[in-house]
Amino acid sequence: MLIKIAGNTFFSAILTDHTIQTIAGLQSEGCSNYPSGLFPSQRVHPNTKYCREDSNIFFSALIVFTLQELRADIPGHLHPIIARLAAKVTANYPHYRHPADNATFNFWQDQPRGHFPNGRLLKRFSFMALPADADDTSLIYLTSNNGEDLTAIKKKLESHYREDAPISPLTPPDYLDLRAYPTFLGKRIKREWDVCVICNVLYLVFKNGLPLTATDFDSIELIRRVLEREDHIVAPFLVSPHYGNSAVILYHISRLVGSFIHREELHHLIDPLTKHLNQESERTESFMESLLISSSRLRLNLSTNILTPPDSWDQAFSNFFFFQAGLLTAFQNARMARLTSMPLFHLRYRCHAYYHTLWLEYLVLSNKH
Repeated sequence: MLIKIAGNTFFSAILTDHTIQTIAGLQSEGCSNYPSGLFPSQRVHPNTKYCREDSNIFFSALIVFTLQELRADIPGHLHPIIARLAAKVTANYPHYRHPADNATFNFWQDQPRGHFPNGRLLKRFSFMALPADADDTSLIYLTSNNGEDLTAIKKKLESHYREDAPISPLTPPDYLDLRAYPTFLGKRIKREWDVCVICNVLYLVFKNGLPLTATDFDSIELIRRVLEREDHIVAPFLVSPHYGNSAVILYHISRLVGSFIHREELHHLIDPLTKHLNQESERTESFMESLLISSSRLRLNLSTNILTPPDSWDQAFSNFFFFQAGLLTAFQNARMARLTSMPLFHLRYRCHAYYHTLWLEYLVLSNKH
């Protein structure tokens, strides 16, 4: 499927064109579940029949972010499609802005509040509404900067690390000394972090050339310890409660390191990251996990196996969940920590349009090598 290797760039262009058209075709034109511009996604409990359409901004922002980062290597005649797609997504951003500070953003609509969309029970409880978070805030500023002072935004993200905030009992002891970027930007929620979220915040910092502070260096050190301790393998939920998958964690780290490989501050991550990508390549059998690892290897200029499309995209997509929510993570106590990490208390999220975008990313990266 690496058409470049086969020497036929004509079919490579057709495949890229088809994939972008597929992504654009999945964008909502406006319906009861999704406002115009959002990409459909679902929250699922894999062990039950629970499945709800979920109008979060996360996947839509991720799609725009990925397409914008790939844009320079995508044929010019497709750029207007990407621009139109992005404009439709970013028009929704104001609805996800946190009303209290007007500078941070929520996973779910915040104006008006719309947590657990299409839910029957959880949406009725106001305490289940999430505060603004560093993940969505970073992705939104990465895809739509309207002249905001990003140095001030960065300070705001840093300020939510509070020494007096209760620490999540899920946090492994070996990380407690680090003042890394916290995931949630609220007062009532326990202080927790997620290595994938930290990678996205650091991407915002490096991409915009923002001055590094102790928070950034501690965040980089946290990534190093995750790789050194192999916690992305032995304790993925503890180091990444909102992604919780070894391949997804390595993908986030590789995207950061590969995109800013010239930055001295990240050089010490290359060797351990390469080692773990080699191990993961041999371990994984899932098409989507293989896709993530292959793209990660390409970002670090490592050789990788040629991937061919699955017989059924729907089948490949349906059982892969890029993101997850631990229902008890924000409210648990030490006695509940064991319950919190159990899959029974996790909701999983998928988005077919984003998965097609990951396939496009692989095609673009592979054709550069």
